[in-house]
Amino acid sequence: MNPQRQYIAAFFLSLLVVVLLMLLAAAVKPEVFNLVRSTNSVLPGQHPKGAQSPKSSSASDTDRDRLSQQVPTPSARLSFIDSAGSEKGDLQAYRDSLAALRVQLEQRERMIVELTKRLQGLNAVADSGTSTSAKTTARLLESMSAEEAARILRNMNEPEVKAILAAVKKRQAGKILGALEPERAARYLR
Repeated sequence: MNPQRQYIAAFFLSLLVVVLLMLLAAAVKPEVFNLVRSTNSVLPGQHPKGAQSPKSSSASDTDRDRLSQQVPTPSARLSFIDSAGSEKGDLQAYRDSLAALRVQLEQRERMIVELTKRLQGLNAVADSGTSTSAKTTARLLESMSAEEAARILRNMNEPEVKAILAAVKKRQAGKILGALEPERAARYLR
């Protein structure tokens, strides 16, 4: 990679890092941000390295003023507690809605099971009707010649033909398939 592309890549990477840091700073709650800022500040009686302790009382007064500005007031603490209480309420509302959704899901699962059973019952009835019809048609086709049966089967749809051929005796089914076109007979055998 040539140096110019490396510089461009480094620029975009640093730009991405800056954007991510800005997003992170925006996402941090102000209470937490103030707490971090207050723990990093210099407290009265402590002095940064290389700094001399203040001699006058006015310097300690300014330290006290600065410290009192950093300590949250009781009303600020109450608003923080209230917001935590509302978050608990939000969490409870979320739990309640989740429980309601679980109940709905269980009801729908029961309904799916019930409908599946009904569908299986209807399929069984339909299959028995089809198999009876297929058996009757198979007996009729067995009494005909293979060419006549093949001519009739050409006009039926594939699932019906397969059901009928399954009900016909094997010898007669072989004769009927032999009378059909090879492509069609192969399709019925699949």
